Amino acid sequence: MKSFAANTIRLDDQLYTLEEFHFHIPAENTIDGKRYAMELHLMHRNSNGDLAVVAVIFTEGTANKTLERLWQSIPTLLEKRATLFAPVDINQLLPADKTYWRFNGSQPSPFCLENAAWVVLQHPLTLSSAQLEKFACRS
Repeated sequence: MKSFAANTIRLDDQLYTLEEFHFHIPAENTIDGKRYAMELHLMHRNSNGDLAVVAVIFTEGTANKTLERLWQSIPTLLEKRATLFAPVDINQLLPADKTYWRFNGSQPSPFCLENAAWVVLQHPLTLSSAQLEKFACRS
């Protein structure tokens, strides 16, 4: 996975552009049988319409300043989709070490078609227990 701009990645010689992102509590992917507190999905598509999902896992620990700014820019999550009121640098939601696992699997939402390239970053970021609880109550 190589990032060319804040909103693109290149996989298998194909350029994918970020379309949306969303969070899951708890994480959907497990690592060595462990389910993490939260997971961020960065949903990318290429010019053929193929999907690539970059998954970032979060564990409870130190508060995450980027998440705090992001969540303050979203007035409510009652509608499940929101427009951000302030720009967000997605790169700040990625770990410094971008080592990853790669597999082909299904899309993370209905109809769960088996045509998604998954990139799961191996090194988790942190968020505080209070941030996790706040987000869980809003989602």
